[in-house]
Amino acid sequence: MKETGENKVFKETILRILRTIMKFFLVSFIIFVIIILIFIYWFACKSENRVIKSVASPDGRYIAIYFQHAVGGAAGSVSEGISVIKKDKRLKNIDSRNIFVIDRAKFIDIIWEEATNEFNDFKIAKSDIKKISLTSVIPVDIGICDLCITDIFNYTRWHYYPFTCCSHCGPRFTILYSLPYDRENTSMIDFPFCSYCKSEFEDPNDRRYDAQGITCPLCGPKMYLLDNNGNIINNENPIEMAASLLREGKIIAVKGIGGFHIAVDAMNEDSVLELRKRRRRPNQPFAVMAKSINEVKKFAIVSKEEEDLLKSPYKPIVILKKSSSYNLAESISPGLDTVGVMLPYTGIHLLLLEFFGKEALVMTSGNYPGRPIVIDNNQAILELKEIVDYFLVHNRKIVNRCDDSVIKFVENHPTFLRRSRGYAPTYLIIPWLNNENIISVGGEFNVTGSIAIKNRIITTQHIGDVSDLETLNYLINALNFLIKIYDIKSFSKIAHDLNPTFYTTRYAKDLSECISAKTIQVQHHHAHMASLMIEHNLPHDTEIICITIDGFGYGTDGMAWGGEILFGGYSKFSRVAQLRYQPMPGGDLCAYYPARFLAAILSTIMEDSEIFNLF
Repeated sequence: MKETGENKVFKETILRILRTIMKFFLVSFIIFVIIILIFIYWFACKSENRVIKSVASPDGRYIAIYFQHAVGGAAGSVSEGISVIKKDKRLKNIDSRNIFVIDRAKFIDIIWEEATNEFNDFKIAKSDIKKISLTSVIPVDIGICDLCITDIFNYTRWHYYPFTCCSHCGPRFTILYSLPYDRENTSMIDFPFCSYCKSEFEDPNDRRYDAQGITCPLCGPKMYLLDNNGNIINNENPIEMAASLLREGKIIAVKGIGGFHIAVDAMNEDSVLELRKRRRRPNQPFAVMAKSINEVKKFAIVSKEEEDLLKSPYKPIVILKKSSSYNLAESISPGLDTVGVMLPYTGIHLLLLEFFGKEALVMTSGNYPGRPIVIDNNQAILELKEIVDYFLVHNRKIVNRCDDSVIKFVENHPTFLRRSRGYAPTYLIIPWLNNENIISVGGEFNVTGSIAIKNRIITTQHIGDVSDLETLNYLINALNFLIKIYDIKSFSKIAHDLNPTFYTTRYAKDLSECISAKTIQVQHHHAHMASLMIEHNLPHDTEIICITIDGFGYGTDGMAWGGEILFGGYSKFSRVAQLRYQPMPGGDLCAYYPARFLAAILSTIMEDSEIFNLF
């Protein structure tokens, strides 16, 4: 059938808008399918003689949207994505005509034909998925959107309400018990809808339509200010009072969506130094949170790319160069010309900074030294009462703890220093992986765990340094969450570091005995090489020369490796060059006490008396 001008404009309009939406939301646009559906619903309602229907595959792998146009259209070629659906026996009742398939990794054009079936309704139905497939995506947390910020600062139902969100933003992963992402599978189940929220949730013309995390002051979570012993301080506006205390130089633990922060006035040198003393953290830099990008530009140099990332829906910490007008406390990042900065990603943080009234707050992870970030109110009081003066808490449960993500631009390319909130859990598709189920428990420092299932590697949020049992339990819980979500019954192998003293190594060996799985020992620097190859999408049979300068790694010869040139691929390697071995009295203690290591190295070239005089 000949394509008319009207039909062509209709198709091009939809395609252009959908592509724009997907480009904006990058790889994670699957969690915004609801936005696309609402747009389509609206377009269908506004367009005469056009009807639309959506169908979800039984395993949740695809959402198919049927377009029917009364004028008719030209038939298109069947794309790869359509072919996949047609070959799937479970979907044999789904016609491939007039269909648009949303897959996580790619955009597939709408296929147009003259409609033969009549549809007279379109709706977004309640999830009915009994089995979650490997292609199901765990939704990530999204920073507060501009529309919700407007709601907070205007005289709406959400005026000054810290938990304001909509279908565009809000917590997902951190409140999620299981898939599908429906309210009853999140900690929002503790807060039943009031009549107003229920009406908005069910209204396709409202931006809060089908948004699982929405709430309001009538039916949602509440904020509380506690003293150092956990007693409630009665106040009509706990956030405003907390801001006043921060202006006085107090240190406050603030509960967000993925855990607690410890907040202090970023311009108060004495308060920042006191925080360092209490946290026993003399040099490691703190991150700061500023109310707006204009405030950030008062103390840091911000490129266009860095600004876009700071303002993105993921709201990570971005490492920025200090400007010549830098006026924050020098002890925030002592000896460095950079500072880690983020913008508010919840109404809690936004209101705290609004009432605080100054440029920025230090916002560092709320945890006892060496332990994971705290997520429970009572645990926070136990662990942090020696560090903070007050607690600003709420009564919504954090299900999955999740630290802030940290990104640094290297040669104008964003590079993760920590992949967590907004970006995790995540997965990679590795086409050449076999069908084995494998668990990887990581090393000891800056750990993330992963599970490999078929051709996918699914990675947890940032865990941290697994140097005690509390952090090991955090790693185990994060892995168990993924295993439960994807209903994995067995694993054939468990990968771990060569170092026999690591908590992760000992856990891997114990677990292997419990589940009858084989352990795979991986040399630390070879793991870095393989990760680099995956990052660049190198084929499975590729061999490269890789320089790994990464500090200590337990070697295949039982020695401490500290810098190598490796040759090989994913499954095997050889060390063709290395830094000379150095004495390490006390082994790993040299990493904690560098002077011990320095003295040992000097002992190979100097007399003992000469070394003694140096110290």
